[in-house]
Amino acid sequence: MGDGGSEETFIINEKSNGSMNKLVQKVLNIDKKVHGPGDVQLTLMAALADVGYKRTLRKMLLDPKIKFHPDALLRHCERFADEKKISALETVAECVKDLRFFNVQDLYNMLLEVYRK
Repeated sequence: MGDGGSEETFIINEKSNGSMNKLVQKVLNIDKKVHGPGDVQLTLMAALADVGYKRTLRKMLLDPKIKFHPDALLRHCERFADEKKISALETVAECVKDLRFFNVQDLYNMLLEVYRK
C-alpha cells in the first residue's frame, strides 16, 4: 500500500478529484473541532506515515506554513511503537532524517525497542 505507485496515484487524485477532497476536508474539519487546530496537521502526518507516503510526508515536514510541535509528532511515533507499526516508524525516520528540529535518534531507539520485544 505504501509503495511509490500508490503515492503517485494519491498525488494525482488529490489534484483532480474534487469530491474526495471535499470529503477529506470534512473529516479534517471534524478533527479540528474535536482536537483543536494544531492537531489536524499531525493527524494527517501520522496517517501519511502509516500508509508509507514518504514524499508527501516529507513535503509537509518541509513546508514552513505547517506549524506543529516535534514532540507531538514523537508522541504519534510512540503510539506506532506501542502498536508495533515498524513501517510507519521507518517512514517517519526517513522523512525527518536531515531535519534540524527533530531528533531522529529517538525514532531509531523506538525501532530498536520494537525489534527487541
